[in-house]
Amino acid sequence: MGAQLKQEEENYNIEIGARLRKLRKEKKLLMRDICDELKCSVNFLSMVERGEAGLTAYKTKRVSQILDCDCDSLLGLEAQDSYDKEILRLVSMMNTEEKKKVIELIKVICK
Repeated sequence: MGAQLKQEEENYNIEIGARLRKLRKEKKLLMRDICDELKCSVNFLSMVERGEAGLTAYKTKRVSQILDCDCDSLLGLEAQDSYDKEILRLVSMMNTEEKKKVIELIKVICK
């Protein structure tokens, strides 16, 4: 069981690394740009992009902020259907007060 879990983690790190590289290139950022913000070496980030190293939860959060994406996108946890995606898209455009109102409305609807 341990070997299977280790292989799953390695595969997941490869997937995250590929997404990170894709997002970084889409934003036209160099590895150095991310490393300066993340306070890590280019060698480390290169290993992450190749799937040879993983990110801590904090570094995942920071990378998503640097790349201006949500953690779910970086981790491959995007919404499963079009309704979820549309809700997330709309909510992401709201300010904090609007989000609070939407949460209260959803709580009323779900009762």
